[in-house]
Amino acid sequence: MKLAAIDFETANEHRGSPCSVGFAWIEDGRIIDFEHRYIRPPEMRFNGFNIGIHGIRPETVEDAPEFPELWEEFADRLHGNVVLAHNASFDMSVIRATCEIYNMPFPQFSYLCTMKGAQRNWPQIGSAKLNRVCEFLGIDLIHHDAAEDARACAEVSIRIAESKEVPSFFEAAPLLQISPGLLDQTGYRPCSSTGLSRVPKPKVELPIADTGLLAGKTIVFTGSLERMTRDEAKAKAQSLGAKVSGSVSAKTDILVAGPGAGSKLKKANELGVQTLTEDEWFKMVGG
Repeated sequence: MKLAAIDFETANEHRGSPCSVGFAWIEDGRIIDFEHRYIRPPEMRFNGFNIGIHGIRPETVEDAPEFPELWEEFADRLHGNVVLAHNASFDMSVIRATCEIYNMPFPQFSYLCTMKGAQRNWPQIGSAKLNRVCEFLGIDLIHHDAAEDARACAEVSIRIAESKEVPSFFEAAPLLQISPGLLDQTGYRPCSSTGLSRVPKPKVELPIADTGLLAGKTIVFTGSLERMTRDEAKAKAQSLGAKVSGSVSAKTDILVAGPGAGSKLKKANELGVQTLTEDEWFKMVGG
């Protein structure tokens, strides 16, 4: 079976801002090729946070093809195949968001997440981030180089298949109770895993500072935060003297709303609570 691993880097906090993509091609249980392309994002706005991760700057991609041209080059090779990605929800969201920007139909393929596979196959790893998995398996990695990340993703999939004594990660997935996701012109179905029992993390309440930029303020976070986890956002707010609440009320001073914000944002608007985007929150607290 032919499989392809894919990895995107983005220019800013929005998923529809790809600036680099890597592919690795797998046949008969081995990597036969891997390659890299720069992409000129729809909006030439680069976030310093993202540049710090991958080192790609606007001048790097100034003359690169935009996504529709790039995708045309690889569409036939991906169509109908099984595509792999490490933390596939991110890479699939980049494809979907960018296709929507360019009014392109979604491509058609099924996909699997090697991060889920690593979590299931080697639960002793703890974190299944790509660099951690590669360290555990002894796989060389230049992290956040898209071609290198795609190659490493492909290598992880091969190691999982070998450990299960099957031809490829596609055959290993059902043994690990992982169901393929699907992307096609009718929509999107996520890659999912079932039957995994999780040990809840102990809840640690950080002390609230008596002084600071947000001393005495009550803050609520809602929606999907893309630049930090909810725990990291809470810790940052508390370090600046704020109290973090899970619900909006007349006592709420600030609501930080990410993508997908719903009823909490509506209630905040009704109560006249100050609302901030995640970017505005970063500017307020100094990044």
